[in-house]
Amino acid sequence: MSANSRAGNGGLHHTHVADAGRADEATERYRFLFEQSRDIIIFLDLSGRIVDANQAAVAAYGYSLPELLSKTIRDLRPPETVPSVDAQMRRADFIGGLLETIHRRKNGTTVPVEGNSQGAPTGGRWLRPSILRGIARRQRRESGVPPEG
Repeated sequence: MSANSRAGNGGLHHTHVADAGRADEATERYRFLFEQSRDIIIFLDLSGRIVDANQAAVAAYGYSLPELLSKTIRDLRPPETVPSVDAQMRRADFIGGLLETIHRRKNGTTVPVEGNSQGAPTGGRWLRPSILRGIARRQRRESGVPPEG
């Protein structure tokens, strides 16, 4: 018999409260990581709709958060890359991994990005958290083009 069981309901309640406190602390840490990350973090639902995005995404794409939350991943892609989106989302759902593609900002300019995505059931629904970063500098360096500026 555990110490909590011997202690009666008071001990069980105390353990539950402590677990809830740790869960709240973990939630705060993950929220901090989400908001403070320099990488773009977006969460997509099964259809590709953006259900959450961090401040790095807002800054990178030029949309307000409410505007981003009204978009799908297809809206952030140039038209020529949209046909590959469904296959890429299926891949993220089953095996995850890295992907290089092109994203489009609100002003119409494009940026090459590298993304890491893995779909999973979360909170009773399927979500695809995607962590993205611009790779234009890396591509210029790899191709021998001098840095801008």
